[in-house]
Amino acid sequence: LHAGFAPGSVDLAEQIITYFSENLAEIPPTISLIVIPNANPDSLRAPGQLVGRLNSNGVDLNRNWACRWTPDPLWGSEIQEGMGGSEPFSEPEVRSLADFITGQEPTAVIFWQARSAAGLVSPGGCNEGTAVSQTLADVYGEATDYRIADFEDLVNVEVQGDATNWLDDQAIPAVSVLLTDYTATDYEQNLAAIEAVIAYYADLEASE
Repeated sequence: LHAGFAPGSVDLAEQIITYFSENLAEIPPTISLIVIPNANPDSLRAPGQLVGRLNSNGVDLNRNWACRWTPDPLWGSEIQEGMGGSEPFSEPEVRSLADFITGQEPTAVIFWQARSAAGLVSPGGCNEGTAVSQTLADVYGEATDYRIADFEDLVNVEVQGDATNWLDDQAIPAVSVLLTDYTATDYEQNLAAIEAVIAYYADLEASE
């Protein structure tokens, strides 16, 4: 969602695609793995800068989802006029992504973002706490040395229009994974985490 702001997230997605394309046998037959490398191709490469978060309409795609949405969301400590879009799902990228995800009826959705100096796995949750995303956060986080915590609790700020929060409200487990830097991939840690998530849901499927 923030390709220009966190280009390491795109690089990581491409590394994950390459790895599993070359190691298809690691994906059990009961599991489908879908990786979207870049949901915001219009964003300018500007690591850590606000402009790198925006699409060509000047909207932050992770402030355009229908959970606590506002047209003028906070970023840092400042209100950014119009950065949330004209209405929830006003942006074609967000509509397409939301339709695609819900159409797949996934058991887990992971967004790679940046940054948290020690890494962070934050479960989605639109209301009080997370509804269905904590287990996914635990499985992913325990396979890395990232902290597992609610981002909003850590910064004491309500995030408006967030994708993982909306997905959790739709009963779809979703987490935001904050890489350790804007251009970092932390490849080995995140590959191990993806493998752990695959194994967890494959075992869950087998037990049902």
